[in-house]
Amino acid sequence: IERLVNLHPSKVVFEEGFFDFRTQVDKIDILIMPSSYEGFGIAAVEAAKLGKIIIGYDVVGLKDSILENETGNKVALNDVESLVKLVRFYSKNPDKMRSFQKKSLEVSRKKFSSSLLIANLRSELDL
Repeated sequence: IERLVNLHPSKVVFEEGFFDFRTQVDKIDILIMPSSYEGFGIAAVEAAKLGKIIIGYDVVGLKDSILENETGNKVALNDVESLVKLVRFYSKNPDKMRSFQKKSLEVSRKKFSSSLLIANLRSELDL
């Protein structure tokens, strides 16, 4: 995390403990989720629906909520080097970042819409 913060110290929001997602998400371009486990990754889905790029570890919860090269990128667990490389890539390529953010917004609204998630849940529960 420290290496990521050192990339752009004035632009990095780092919160320990509780993170007020609703008030902070508008301030970011990239959501980094260095979690070793997530329940479903609802923060990733919500961020993508707002056109944010999500970068996280390829772990339970994020496997399904980060759509590779559509809403973000997944890297191997504890591969900090790859996290840093992706943040650097997007930071140095603002046109690519904006293009990816637009794609993230479009894809996530189609694949993670409330009605689709409810329909899938009903189907799985046989309702």
